[in-house]
Amino acid sequence: MEVKGDRGEQLVHSTIRQIMAARAIHNIFKMSESLMVVTSEGMRLIDPSNNVVRVEFALQDISFWSSHPDNNRLFGFITRSRPPTAKSGSPSSEQEQNSGPTFACHVFECNTTAEDICQAISTSTKIAYQALMERRRAQASGKTQVPVTAAAAPRQRAPASETSLLLQNIQALSAHTASQPDDTATHTTKQSSSSSHGSLLDMHDDADDDSCLPLSSDGKFLILSPTSEESSEDKGQASLGGEEEESNA
Repeated sequence: MEVKGDRGEQLVHSTIRQIMAARAIHNIFKMSESLMVVTSEGMRLIDPSNNVVRVEFALQDISFWSSHPDNNRLFGFITRSRPPTAKSGSPSSEQEQNSGPTFACHVFECNTTAEDICQAISTSTKIAYQALMERRRAQASGKTQVPVTAAAAPRQRAPASETSLLLQNIQALSAHTASQPDDTATHTTKQSSSSSHGSLLDMHDDADDDSCLPLSSDGKFLILSPTSEESSEDKGQASLGGEEEESNA
């Protein structure tokens, strides 16, 4: 039903009374049933027999909603319809631009409480408003990234002389790398044999050094000073040598 304003509880309540009175006058007691779906994008009325959308209202076009104060099964909401954009140059374009939006009040009798439906519409409106504010903040801070497609630059082909020279260099490099591993292998084998031979000599020298050390008879410690027996023998030998020198003299 078309109304003059876009909001107001008294406007919704008077519209509900007028529609209920018209139903009683014309003996209209049976009406078509529909499933109402409320989302953050809008409201849809679906035919339950074939799941076809009968009518859809954008959430931004719903300006006001309210339940009946006496009957909790009745509620209504007001929508505003914007005039369609006409092509420039048409005779009716100026009239449509001068005419403002029209408002309509839709009344429903639901099998649940009208307060629950009004609460669902309020929640959807808050969610849509928060999403709109986040998009505006993202655009203001420059977080929205515009995909940029870079055009591929065409590759320039090398001249024939440069190509042939490049192929010759590659062949020479491959021949050099093919002969290089053999030399390195022989070099490494020589080094390994010399190193193993050197280690054996070092072990032999270490063994000779160990045999020359003044070890004790049990081999557990070194003898760093001569014993008393050896010192007495040395003294006796020294005295005998002195007597022989005197006799010879």
